[in-house]
Amino acid sequence: MNKILGFWIASSIILFLLSLVYFQHQLHRKNALFAWWLCIGVSMQVISAYGLALGYPRWMYRLWTLADGVSYGLAIAVLVVAFTRRTCPVNQTLLYGLGAMVAFNLLVRLGGEHLSEGLQSWLVNIAFFGPAIFLLIVFSSIRMDRLPLNIPPERPRTTLTTPCANPASLSGSS
Repeated sequence: MNKILGFWIASSIILFLLSLVYFQHQLHRKNALFAWWLCIGVSMQVISAYGLALGYPRWMYRLWTLADGVSYGLAIAVLVVAFTRRTCPVNQTLLYGLGAMVAFNLLVRLGGEHLSEGLQSWLVNIAFFGPAIFLLIVFSSIRMDRLPLNIPPERPRTTLTTPCANPASLSGSS
């Protein structure tokens, strides 16, 4: 039980830090659905802390089931939007990080029926930590969305700005 509680505390901290970095660098302008995914995740962590103090009432289990469904739905929507705007470094990072998180999580949840509940819970937490820490590190770099990501070989000495770095794209919805 202490390991599960430790993972829960660590995942809460990582998720909260990821949301702070995502909003601080105004990356929510690049993929607003990921901001909603973060808000739901942080909200559920706060509600879970409240539920832990109450001894996990019955309504918490129904709420977690609903939140899991909404979280997976939003994650798929984030990945679809990121794929359609994959020229943007922020969305490419979301494809790698959130895509790995969803893939690992589904692999453990769907393929882990024969595993013990404790091991399955541990693997789900690990499936979250690796990609979440990757996203936190990448999004923590200073104005990463302003850097050129791919410079084509035919333009080796010029700076290429991505659609995310275009100042006009900041005022519109990109």
